[in-house]
Amino acid sequence: MKNKKLKINFETILIISALLIIGLILFLPRVVILVNHSDILSIFAQKIPETEVTYTLPNNQTVKPPDRICNIKKFGATAGDSTKAKENRLAIQSAIDSCVDEKHSLFIPAGNWFTGSLYFNKNTWLILNKEATLNFVYDPELYRPLRPSRFEGYELINFSAPLYFDHLSGGGIIGGGKIKIVNPEKWYTWDKKEKPAKNRLLQFSQENVPLEQRVFDKVTDGLRPPFLQLYNVKNFVLDNFIVENSTSWTIHALYSQNLLIQNLNIFTNGPNTDGIVLDSSTNAIVRNNILNTGDDAIVLKSGSDEDGRRIAKPTEKILIEDNFIKDAHGAVVIGSEMTGGVQDITIKNIKIEKADIGLRLKTRPGRGGFIRNINLDHLEAQKLRAELLKINAHYKEAIKNKNSSPKPYPIVENITVNNLTAETTERVIFIDGLKENPFKNIHLKNITAQQRRSSHIKNTTDPDLQNINITFIPRKDIKKEGKNKLKKVLIFN
Repeated sequence: MKNKKLKINFETILIISALLIIGLILFLPRVVILVNHSDILSIFAQKIPETEVTYTLPNNQTVKPPDRICNIKKFGATAGDSTKAKENRLAIQSAIDSCVDEKHSLFIPAGNWFTGSLYFNKNTWLILNKEATLNFVYDPELYRPLRPSRFEGYELINFSAPLYFDHLSGGGIIGGGKIKIVNPEKWYTWDKKEKPAKNRLLQFSQENVPLEQRVFDKVTDGLRPPFLQLYNVKNFVLDNFIVENSTSWTIHALYSQNLLIQNLNIFTNGPNTDGIVLDSSTNAIVRNNILNTGDDAIVLKSGSDEDGRRIAKPTEKILIEDNFIKDAHGAVVIGSEMTGGVQDITIKNIKIEKADIGLRLKTRPGRGGFIRNINLDHLEAQKLRAELLKINAHYKEAIKNKNSSPKPYPIVENITVNNLTAETTERVIFIDGLKENPFKNIHLKNITAQQRRSSHIKNTTDPDLQNINITFIPRKDIKKEGKNKLKKVLIFN
C-alpha cells in the first residue's frame, strides 16, 4: 500500500511538471512581448559610481545620468589597436543605436579605444572611465556621412565632427576620462588649401543658397570640422573630462541652450583650435575649466553677415566664471562672427597665466549685429603679449570684399569692465570704434597694469574711466614711437 502511494505521488509530480513546462512554453513568448526592450537589457546591465551625481542646469532644472550602462566591450569594441578604428566605430555606434536610452548610459571602460566619428541623435549620457581614452584617428572616410554645421559664421554641410550630437533634449559627457585627436597635424594641413572653398561658402551666403546645397565633401575643400559638435542641443552637461588636440574649434555649441560646461581640461596646439565656442546659443554656464589652446580659449559668436542676419539667433544669457587660462591667443573673446548679436554676458574671476589678449571684442563694418550688456568683473593676468583689454571695430577690415557696403554698422554698447590686473602687457587698453557709429557706454574701473606702449581709446562716446593705474615697463627697443610719446599713458583720438 505504501509503495503504491509513492508511485501515485511520483506520477502526479511528473504530470504537474509537464503541465508547468507546457504552460511556460505557451505563455512566456507573450510575457517577452509585453516586456520593454530596455527592461530586458536592465537585467544584464551594470551600475557604476559615475552615475550617482546630480547636475543643476542654468534654468535650475536638475538632471542625472541613467544608473545602468551599455559597455562598448559587450558590443564588440576592442582596446589598444589603432588599426581597429573602423570596426570599433561600428561597434560603438551599435551600442548607441541599440542600447542607449532613458535608462542606459554609454560607457567607455578603461583602455585606449580607437574610432572614427560617432553620431548621437537621441538623448545620451557618455561616461568616460577615468582611465579611458577615446582616440579619433585620421581617416576622412570615417567622418562621413556629412553633417550640418557652421564654418566661421556660415552654414554648410561638411565632414562630421568626431563627436556629433544632433537635436538632443538631454544628456552629457562625464566621467573623468579623455577624448583625443590622433595625429592632429594631418588635419592642420587642410588649413593650407581652404581658401577657394571659403570663398565659395561666402558666395553661397551672399546668394542665400539653401543649406542642403552647400556641400563640401572633399578633403581638397580643406574645411575642418570641429571636434565636439552640439547641434540644436539643450539641457546638456559637459563635466570633468580631458580634451587633447583638436581638428579645429574644440567644443562648438551651435543653436543650443541650457548648457553646463565645467571642470574640463582642454589642451590644443594647432591653427583655429579655439577651446569652447558658443555660437548662436543661449543660457549657458562655462565654469571652472582649464584651457591651453592654439587659438582663443572661450569664444562667443552668432554668425556672419548675410547668414547671421538670416538666422538671427543671438548668443545671450551666458555666465563665464572661475576659468583658468594657461595659454591662448585671446582668453575671453566675442566675435568677430557676431551678426546675430551677443548680449547679456557675465564674466568673472578669470585667471590667465599667458595669453596674447585678456578680454577681446572684435567686429568690422558691414557685419552689423550688436555686442551689448557685457559685464566683466575680476580678471587677473600674469603675462599678456598684447592687450589686457581690446575692443576693435576694424577686425580684418582690409580683407573684406571691396564691392560690399560698410553698412550695416555693428553696435557696441554697454560694456562694463571692473577689477583688471596684469603684471606685463604690450599695452593695457586698445579701443577703436567707428566714426560712423562710435562705441557707447564704455565703463572701465579699477584697472592696474604695466605696459610697453601707450594705450588708446578712439571713436568712443564719453568713456567712463575710474581708478585706472597704468605704468610703463622700461624698454630698450623704443625705435620709432619715441620717448616723448611713450610718456603718454593713455591717448584719446
